[in-house]
Amino acid sequence: MSVKQRPNGVWRARYRDQNGKEHSKHEKTKKAAQKWLDEQTAAMVTGQWADPTAGRVTWDEWVSRWLTMQVWVPGTTTAAKTAVESVPCRMRAIRDVKHGDVQTWVTRESERGLAASTIRTRLNYVQMAFRAAVDNQVIARNPAVRVKTPRQRKREAKMRTLTADQVATALESAGEFRLFVAVCVFAGLRLGEAAGLQVGDIDFERSVIAVRRQVQGTSIPSTRVGDCCTNR
Repeated sequence: MSVKQRPNGVWRARYRDQNGKEHSKHEKTKKAAQKWLDEQTAAMVTGQWADPTAGRVTWDEWVSRWLTMQVWVPGTTTAAKTAVESVPCRMRAIRDVKHGDVQTWVTRESERGLAASTIRTRLNYVQMAFRAAVDNQVIARNPAVRVKTPRQRKREAKMRTLTADQVATALESAGEFRLFVAVCVFAGLRLGEAAGLQVGDIDFERSVIAVRRQVQGTSIPSTRVGDCCTNR
């Protein structure tokens, strides 16, 4: 680490990161150069340092790399991709994305009628991508921290119970999926839980169903049910 004056009068501050890569910056005064060097040193000591050049990648470039790091089932990957691609700052350098940009995105998603629960799910994936960027020293801070999400509307939170006639109609309309619908209705299973149900999960003597896995939805037509199954 050093601060030296160049022949042209400007001051050059230099340091090497943990990997031995050199970084430098030119300032008009020695004080400004020293301040920058001190900030970079403090960031490395506290674990908040990020490679200045790494943050130049766009949001799209970063999330494409981030998605390849995950070990998710296809349905989860699809959900994450939908979320990160809904962010309007996709072509901006990730280091230039501010907290206000993320908050504005969330607000606009709400204004266009997206359900509060859906917005929270999408924000969760976006926060995960930013958090991974911090962990990989691409950016120094996560701009998605403390972003406020809309409150869940009462009509979204309210659970509706089907009447006996509605259940009968649903079963009659289910056709070959009648048993699947019946399990969801009478056992209270979610769609993914019912889709992942196997014979060994059912204790016929005690009339008990053990939910051990679920099937995540996917937009890939060729994916078989068994390929999407994950243990809970």
